[in-house]
Amino acid sequence: MEKSKLEKRKITVGLIACWFFGVIFLITGLGTLAQGSYFSGIIIIVGSLLLIPYFEDLISKKFNFEFSTGVRWLISIVILVFFFIGMSTSSVNDIYYESTANNAVSNGEVTTKVIAKPKPITYLSVTYQDLEFIFGINSKYTDLQKEEKFNNEYHGKYVKWTGEVMEVDTSWGALKLTIKHKNRDFDFFETGDVTVNMNEDQRNTLLEIHKGDVVTYSGRLNDYSGSHFYLNDGWIIT
Repeated sequence: MEKSKLEKRKITVGLIACWFFGVIFLITGLGTLAQGSYFSGIIIIVGSLLLIPYFEDLISKKFNFEFSTGVRWLISIVILVFFFIGMSTSSVNDIYYESTANNAVSNGEVTTKVIAKPKPITYLSVTYQDLEFIFGINSKYTDLQKEEKFNNEYHGKYVKWTGEVMEVDTSWGALKLTIKHKNRDFDFFETGDVTVNMNEDQRNTLLEIHKGDVVTYSGRLNDYSGSHFYLNDGWIIT
C-alpha cells in the first residue's frame, strides 16, 4: 500500500495578501450591509469570498476554472467601487450635524457645540387644530371616511407643531414625549393631545425639558385616536 501524500501549497506573498484583503473586504461588506446599503454590501461580500483562497479553491473545483492575478485585481477594484457607493448612499441618509460657536463658559473661552439636526424634510402645512377639526369628536366625517382620509393624505407625512410638554417617559424601551395643544381648565387624566416616539439621539435634549415647557417639535404622523395623534421619528426643534 502506497502512503498517501499530502498536497502541499506554497505560501507566497500573493496568497497572504488574498487572505488578508479577502477577510478585510468580508468584514467591510458586512458593515456596509448593516448600514442599509444592501446591494453594495452583497457585492462586496461575494467579491471578498472570491478572493479568499479557501472559497476560491471550492469554486475552482466545482466549476473547473482558476482565477488569474489580473482577475483578482479586478475583483478588488470592483469591491472598492461598491464600497464607496455604499458609503455615499449611507451618508445621504444619515443625520447631518452643524457646528455652532457659543460664547458661554465661565472662563470666557469660546466653545463649539455640535447640534444634531434631522435630514431636510418637507412638512405638511397643517396645524394640530386643522387635524383635530377633521378627526376629533365634532368632525362631520364618519369613522370610515376619517380612516380613508388619514391613510391617503396624512399617514407617513411630517408635521411641525408647537405645544406644551405634559410628560417625557420611556415605554417599551422607547422615548415618548406627550404634548398638549388644546387649552383645558381641568384635565384629570392628563392624556395630552399628541404622543411622539422620539429619536434616541434626542435623549440629552429631553433631559433638559420640564413639564409645562412650550416646545416646537417635528414628527411623522403614524396613527390617531379621535383627536389624539401618534407620531414617530420625533425631534425637538426649539
